[in-house]
Amino acid sequence: MGIKHDPEIAAGHVSKINGKLSNLKNSPKADSVSYSNLYGVTKGVTANNKYLKLIGDYQKSLTEFSKKINEVSQKFEELDKSVKFGDGK
Repeated sequence: MGIKHDPEIAAGHVSKINGKLSNLKNSPKADSVSYSNLYGVTKGVTANNKYLKLIGDYQKSLTEFSKKINEVSQKFEELDKSVKFGDGK
């Protein structure tokens, strides 16, 4: 299917956006508002990236720990198979 492109609707959206931009430019607080919003968004994205990196590091450590546990478990299974009870040894 897809989205149908209607030039009149698109022109209306562009007009609304341009109107909002011109209102923002003419506002005495335009610079402080837009910069503070941009700073807030940037700060949020940076924090999210830090959390994602932390989660990735935690998952990697957990995977490595699981591998070590499996290695130790296999060694104990091998030892258990090699030990025989009641044969005089």
